[in-house]
Amino acid sequence: MTEGSVPAIDTLSTGAPAAQALNAVESPASPPAAPAAWYSSYDEKDQGVIAQHGWATENGHKDMFGAYKHLLDMRGVPAEQLLKLPAKEAEAKEWDAVYDRLGRPKTAAEYNYKAPEGVQLDLDRMGSVTEAAHAAGLNSAQLSTILDAAVKWESDKLAQIQREQDQKDETELRKLERDWGSTAKTKTEYARQALERCGADGEVLGILQDALGKAGALRFFANIGERFQEASFPSAGNTFGTKNSDAVAPMDAKMERNKLVASIQSDAKRFQLYKSGKGEDYERMARLIELEAEYTNGA
Repeated sequence: MTEGSVPAIDTLSTGAPAAQALNAVESPASPPAAPAAWYSSYDEKDQGVIAQHGWATENGHKDMFGAYKHLLDMRGVPAEQLLKLPAKEAEAKEWDAVYDRLGRPKTAAEYNYKAPEGVQLDLDRMGSVTEAAHAAGLNSAQLSTILDAAVKWESDKLAQIQREQDQKDETELRKLERDWGSTAKTKTEYARQALERCGADGEVLGILQDALGKAGALRFFANIGERFQEASFPSAGNTFGTKNSDAVAPMDAKMERNKLVASIQSDAKRFQLYKSGKGEDYERMARLIELEAEYTNGA
């Protein structure tokens, strides 16, 4: 090739400088993907409605379509079942009309709650609850649901407390029985007699058990019963010259007589003397039988 001549075509197409120039040219960037239409997740039927009404642009048309769907849902619903809610700043009387439509009774006194069987309601407390429920716009079913839950919680709590108290009483009664040892049966009988002679009814016993526990109440009455024994029964060596019939219950004399029989039978010498109709044991037995007869016959 001479100076000033034009290069051959094959040189441009195959020469290294030309190839490098061609490779340096970049491909044009792809345009960004268009955002998905606001209705792209709707089914084909809804998309057809949107296209038919020209609502494809977001320009408030999304809300219009929502209203349209809501109207479709309301088809066939009786007018009396449709309810317009007041604005947030509405006065209380406007909400009263809504609450009344939703079944709230006219007055708080008209709530008719039936408590579960065995549950006694605090009427004063219930009055406050129903007034608050009426002010909040609750109907009877709503109030009943709340009260049922409250009653169940309280019942479960009381049952738990009772179980814990029963376990505590059982533990303390076992300990008391161990402390009393061989005298446990006798002391329990003393307690029963003291209850009977003091005229303590179930209510009084319940109060004492609540205050002292079952073991404490049993110990309390056993001590009283034991004092009755000391004050009422003649001891060995007593001449039996004075009657204490006004201080002795029938069971007292009978129990002391049974104890005396067991004591006499455990000693052969005393038993032989008793059989002969002589001695202190014989006189004591006669007096106990007399005391028991006095009460049995109403003396």
